[in-house]
Amino acid sequence: MGSFVVILASFYMDKVRKLFPTVVSGVVVTLIGLTILPVAMNCW
Repeated sequence: MGSFVVILASFYMDKVRKLFPTVVSGVVVTLIGLTILPVAMNCW
């Protein structure tokens, strides 16, 4: 089921990407990484 969602979402990615500039995407990915960092350190 998840693969169908990804396939359908791929048709709209170019439209969605215009809403989020590169700087915004980079900040979001960095914040997600920093948020899960303590969990990763506990398992290591």
